[in-house]
Amino acid sequence: MEFHEYAEFFPMMEGEEFENLVKDIRENGLLEPIVTFEGKILDGRNRFLACGKAGIEPRFREHQDGDALSYVWSKNAIRRHLNKSQLALIRIEMSDIGVERQRPSRELATSEISDRTIRQVRQIKREAPDLIPGIRGGEMSADGATIEIRQRRAKKFAQEDIAREDRRERQENPREVAEYLEAVDSFRGYLDDFYEAIETAVDVAIWGKFSPEAEDFVTRRHDRVREQIQSVLDMMKRVEEVFNEEEAENE
Repeated sequence: MEFHEYAEFFPMMEGEEFENLVKDIRENGLLEPIVTFEGKILDGRNRFLACGKAGIEPRFREHQDGDALSYVWSKNAIRRHLNKSQLALIRIEMSDIGVERQRPSRELATSEISDRTIRQVRQIKREAPDLIPGIRGGEMSADGATIEIRQRRAKKFAQEDIAREDRRERQENPREVAEYLEAVDSFRGYLDDFYEAIETAVDVAIWGKFSPEAEDFVTRRHDRVREQIQSVLDMMKRVEEVFNEEEAENE
């Protein structure tokens, strides 16, 4: 038998929780009949599947207790182990269905979920729908998703500010920016050579403790390290000059 769309708002039992239901039905039978509506299962999906696994013939009754949407909420919101964020998401989705079908539900509107949580989840649905599966599955709370949204906003604003500032500087000071970038690239190259020279000198120095013939090579590498250090210092001075020139022109 198919499941009614109203029932699909609530997650199915899984793992140990479902196995415990199967065990209970196998030992005690189906104590509560499965409720149908419009020819589909409205309440009792887990009981229906558990009966099949336990080898028990299920019993059914047709829903005749008023608004079917409110009925599903009242039967599942309390007895299922769902957190407030999950319930808020379900309530929003069920309420939207009710409005679309012109079936306002007083029970949905007065459920014990704070307006703050409802607002949070609605905002998450608008701004970060990719976080909704985490809320639906209970892995993420509305508070956690809200923090994630704020972090995304901050990161986006920071990137936009950096991009704007970079465009402004390139437009206002193209020559200075080009010289600065060239100096930085050169500095990085010298720095790489510097580290390589140091590592080589250290390796050879260790080797030289056991091989006297390496002394001349170590001395030559030592001189090369000193040259690289001086080159780095020269480039650092050049970068500082570029900055000073830019500040002077801005004044």
